[in-house]
Formats: sequence, C-alpha cells, structure tokens
Amino acid sequence: MRKALLILDAQKGFFKHADLDKEYKIIKKMIEIFKENKDLILGTKHIDKNPDSIIYSNSENSKLDNHILKACDRVFEKTVPSVFSNTNFTNFLEDESLTDLIICGFNTEYCGLFNAIVSNDRGFKTTYIEDAIGTVNNDETYEMPGLDINDFVSTVLHWSGVIDVVNFEEFIK
Repeated sequence: MRKALLILDAQKGFFKHADLDKEYKIIKKMIEIFKENKDLILGTKHIDKNPDSIIYSNSENSKLDNHILKACDRVFEKTVPSVFSNTNFTNFLEDESLTDLIICGFNTEYCGLFNAIVSNDRGFKTTYIEDAIGTVNNDETYEMPGLDINDFVSTVLHWSGVIDVVNFEEFIK
C-alpha cells in the first residue's frame, strides 16, 4: 500500500473570499503526518482563464498558499475540476505505484467531488477528509436555502459505499 495526500487548489483567491481557517489548520496537520510517515504530498492548481474568477490565472490570487506549496512533493495543473485529466498526474501515480489517495482542499462541490469519484473509478482506495475540504460557495450561490454544501457532498460520497468519508480525528485513529 502506497498512499498520497492530494491537496486540491489551495489558492490564495479562495482564502481571500471565504473563512477557510478550520480546513486550512487541518490540512496543515495532515501535511505534518504525511511528512513524518514519508508519504507523498501532491497538490493541484486550477488554471482559470476567466478574468472574473477569484483564482484568475494572471493574478496573485491564482498562486498556491506558500506553506502548502512548500510541503508538496509535486504540483499538477488542471483546467477542469478533475486533475485526472492531466496525463502527467496519472502517469506519476502509476510510476509511483500509488494505491491510496487521501483528498482534501477546495472547492467541495467541484474539485473535491469530481476527484473523489474519478479517483475511485480509476481503482484507488479513496479517502475524503470531510473537515479538511471546504468551499467559497454557500446556499445562496445555488439558490437553495439551508443547503450545507460540505455536508451534502460528504453524505453523497459516503452513501456511495465506495469512498471512505471521514473527519480528521477518525482518519488519524
């Protein structure tokens, strides 16, 4: 069993537009654990060409958080929610003989959801750390009063029966 932590899109624009401190602190704890165990830490960076995007690629907001960037063994760029569309990423996973991916980062309902599903579909044991993944969006974004995006996505993934959805405390046990 060879595992890697996959930190999705920890870009400055997300941190500037939402309170993601709780998720960020947990991600930093996970980084410590993976470093101690000499497991791989992989990052993604979403390339967004839309000038109205909070992570527009030609802006400071597109840059990865410095702490997370330094912790990553490799960072893979993507232009769609799933990093599996990047052949450099999929080749790397194969070359490293990885079997398990542990997913955290941003945004829950896009990159979190897509990467968890595709990871499982590609045969990886997939663990989704529900309190280490967040979103800048809310119920007003989707005009769905009362929607808790993180809880909804975590529940859907959990009920699938094929993706392990756990919180940080459960993960470290």
